[in-house]
Amino acid sequence: MKHFYVVTFIASLLMVSIPAQASTVLSATDGDMNFYNADNIFSPIPFDLFLFDDSTSINNSLNPADGLSIALPSITGILGPVGANFIATNSGGDTLVLTGSNQFILGLYDGNNNTWLVDSGFVPINSANGVALQFFDPASETAVSILVVDAVTTVPLPGAAWLFLTGLMGIAGFSHRRNS
Repeated sequence: MKHFYVVTFIASLLMVSIPAQASTVLSATDGDMNFYNADNIFSPIPFDLFLFDDSTSINNSLNPADGLSIALPSITGILGPVGANFIATNSGGDTLVLTGSNQFILGLYDGNNNTWLVDSGFVPINSANGVALQFFDPASETAVSILVVDAVTTVPLPGAAWLFLTGLMGIAGFSHRRNS
């Protein structure tokens, strides 16, 4: 039984300590969104901003052609529903199908190093009806803030993900109590 506790404890530590390649899932609440470099609204950033369907996993094997390139500053439209899907359109007229919902994620692409950056969190901006996302590049120690305004909201993490660890702890406690 002691072995079970050790394995459960190690698995819990691994789940908490392994960095996830996940972005904040956003949802458009009207027909368009505005994207800006929050550090200096009209200056370029050293990375390319891409929009992806929320089912996409951002990792270094991801092809930029799988996403929708977004120039900063720009307005990106979310049209739909078109059947069960939504269509994202950038200022150049390129489109990306968002399957089953209007939810999306953002990633920054460093073409020089061929790597992707995911956001490390967000700050809601109620006055602008949007969010500010923070991206950090550990290689160059560069922080980039992207401001997404005009009717976007964050999508909460499902309750099952939050309750998984407490369920494991409950099973461990129950089995300990039963064996005592």
